[in-house]
Amino acid sequence: MSGFRVEPFRAPGWLRGAHLQTIFGRLLRRERPLPFERERLTTPDGDFVDLDFPRLGVAEGAPLVLLVPSC
Repeated sequence: MSGFRVEPFRAPGWLRGAHLQTIFGRLLRRERPLPFERERLTTPDGDFVDLDFPRLGVAEGAPLVLLVPSC
């Protein structure tokens, strides 16, 4: 791979330490709600599974990610 180089992360001088980076990352981020379409599937035992699909900005054939919480 030519032209691709991984460089170590260097925090700005005023933002030293992981705790400050976490706090300021959250405070400085612009919140933009993502438009999703929800589809609810009812299971045979009366429970349900909600599937959220992005409505905009996804290329045809882009990979999907399935997140399943462990209970």
